[in-house]
Amino acid sequence: MRGRKSMEKLRRQIQHDTGWTAVSLQYPSTRQPIIELAKGVATEVQDLVSKGEHTSVWAVTHSLGGVVQRHIMGLHDQGGVQWSGIVMIAPPNQGSTVARQMSSLPGMGKLFQLLYGSAGVELGAEMAEGDVWPDPPQPCGIIAGTQSLALTNPTSWLTTLFHMIPGPNDGTVALEETKLGASFEADCVQLNLPHTTMASAAEVAPLVVDFLMNALACSQVLAARAAECLDPVLPGPLNHQQQRFEHR
Repeated sequence: MRGRKSMEKLRRQIQHDTGWTAVSLQYPSTRQPIIELAKGVATEVQDLVSKGEHTSVWAVTHSLGGVVQRHIMGLHDQGGVQWSGIVMIAPPNQGSTVARQMSSLPGMGKLFQLLYGSAGVELGAEMAEGDVWPDPPQPCGIIAGTQSLALTNPTSWLTTLFHMIPGPNDGTVALEETKLGASFEADCVQLNLPHTTMASAAEVAPLVVDFLMNALACSQVLAARAAECLDPVLPGPLNHQQQRFEHR
């Protein structure tokens, strides 16, 4: 979920490798608050599902898209869509330190809102005020980046120059900010990539496809075991690591 062009390479790779129908959605991230973006995306996905033979949907998101997906989960009936799972690429799951700092700087607040819209401002405000976003669908995979400075990421020029992000980061989102709550299980991978181009990086598509296919196989095993009234034990390779990042 982002601009179609920014996700097009990944969309094509997913469709080619899985044989599934993969669709890239676009939303007006600078013109609407996050909850309205969530409603719009949910409606569009509902329409796509109703036109096809698909009953469930896997989400693959980048950056703000992961937060939009979490808001969809808080809508009535999860937006009217049966979500099978998600891969979140560079998600600001704990809000954004950069958004919080930039939107509060004297003379920068209005400029930041003009460039990033109310959704960008929300990333810095909601979590700081204690607002808790709904959990994403499960199973959940998270791909986080640690290349803090890149020519392709203008935000990283400022965040690096002024040391705005504590700890490892992708120039826009801190590694810690990609994590979910302590009680939420997710498969996590850490790559030396910058925020803006992470979704189109060659290393990312194979990881996304691998997660989707393994998670699907796992869900089929669970369904079969449930039908047979057996203990739902996950296959070894997909036992979830609780927020422990694997370096790649």
